[in-house]
Amino acid sequence: MQKEPSVSIIIANHNYGRYLSECIKSVLAQRYQNIEIYISDNDSSDMSWEVINSFDKKFPGKFSIAKNNRNKGAQFNYRTWFSQISSDYRITLTSDDILDENYVKRSVELLEKHRECAFLITHQSSIAENGTSSTPKHFFN
Repeated sequence: MQKEPSVSIIIANHNYGRYLSECIKSVLAQRYQNIEIYISDNDSSDMSWEVINSFDKKFPGKFSIAKNNRNKGAQFNYRTWFSQISSDYRITLTSDDILDENYVKRSVELLEKHRECAFLITHQSSIAENGTSSTPKHFFN
């Protein structure tokens, strides 16, 4: 039996504690099992670190977490984990992103089917704070 390809999901956060819980829940709800979850906080001054720690306590060993001692910028925030990752695939999220429960499974299926592809770009929908959803016009086919 062949092992599922491994997927690392990196969540970068800076002062988005109000969205972070939903982002993490959407990653935990994935129907794909072979996932590693990394969270890097860029010295947030809101309740973000408390949110991260509450998930880390609720799901021991499920997350690798880091908090930068100062805001080092978005790219550094992602790079916090890049050298630690040896998975087959990597997904980068910001803390206001929410994944459909089949996102990782479908992405891996497509990348495995089309091995000539180096990366995958997907369409997105936006959810406003009032709960309404919108899908912008796709910029690619």
